[in-house]
Amino acid sequence: MASTSETPHSAAVRLGCTVDQVGYCARCHGYCHRYGKGGNPLCQSCRKDVQAK
Repeated sequence: MASTSETPHSAAVRLGCTVDQVGYCARCHGYCHRYGKGGNPLCQSCRKDVQAK
């Protein structure tokens, strides 16, 4: 999960996407690449948890 002090811009840099593609994970509410090509409503960590179940 992303740090609470992370900004949308720093999240975009970390995720390798544009600021317009950053959104909140539907499960943990951390920043994730949510919109556009390659976007997903879940962050990578939550996606792994869901797929493991």
